[in-house]
Amino acid sequence: MSVRSYFVFSKTEKTGIIVVFILILIVVILPRIVFVNTEKLQIEQDTLLAHLNREEIQNSFEYVRIKDTVSKKIQRLDINLATQQELENLPCIGAVMAKRIISYREKVKKFSSIEEIKKVYGLKDSCYQKILPYIFVDSEQKTEIKTEQKNVQKVNLNTCDSIQLVNLRGVGEKTVRRVLAVRRKIKIFYDMKQLNCIGLNAEVIKNLQNQCYVETGVISQIQKVSLNTLEEKQVFKSPGFTYEIAKSFVQYRKKLKKQGKSISSWEELVNNVEGIDKQWLDCWQVYYAL
Repeated sequence: MSVRSYFVFSKTEKTGIIVVFILILIVVILPRIVFVNTEKLQIEQDTLLAHLNREEIQNSFEYVRIKDTVSKKIQRLDINLATQQELENLPCIGAVMAKRIISYREKVKKFSSIEEIKKVYGLKDSCYQKILPYIFVDSEQKTEIKTEQKNVQKVNLNTCDSIQLVNLRGVGEKTVRRVLAVRRKIKIFYDMKQLNCIGLNAEVIKNLQNQCYVETGVISQIQKVSLNTLEEKQVFKSPGFTYEIAKSFVQYRKKLKKQGKSISSWEELVNNVEGIDKQWLDCWQVYYAL
């Protein structure tokens, strides 16, 4: 009998063999597929849970951090007693602004109301609105503050700083910059009338004269400079000398030098230097010698 005869099957037998083969495949392969997919699903699930747990932990720490920060800032402060560190904890108040607030209450006056903090140089209204819920002025101190305000002393024009000046009634930032620029140049104001010589309008001058003073006898502290020996570059930086006056003065002095002469009188300057007149001498003569 040939080998081929063993592989001859009827139609029914062929169908049975195919069914058995399919069942074997299902039994052998399907568990592996299910196991792999189940393992992959478990890994993905574990990864997702780990990610959620990390995010939850991070959110918890962030919540605690924010909560702690907010709790620090919501402590209401008496702006007449608060330290610099306490002020820096307020919204939009940094180290510079905290120092200005303290400088205002020490050098100008204590705050009689919350709104008065807006007078501190550089404090914007938007910042004021942010700190408003967190600041107050002790009502028990108001009586003392009002008493202090009645006895407010005038500001010394030779020793005051920008904070003291800018908080004077009717005195703005431009005026403050102008006054301090002149003071750096002349070193000492010897009389309040000098305010008429530095380019301020009449109303501002009146406000300064009502709220400032110059100590008596200070004129003796002025160190005079000789106009005959003053270096040319320094002339342009000296009290009372605008660019035009300095240029005219330098040209006249060069002319005298060629002739072997020097300036001998103030009248000579008035007659030969454009811009130097009696009014100029009243303001600036005290700083110079011939």
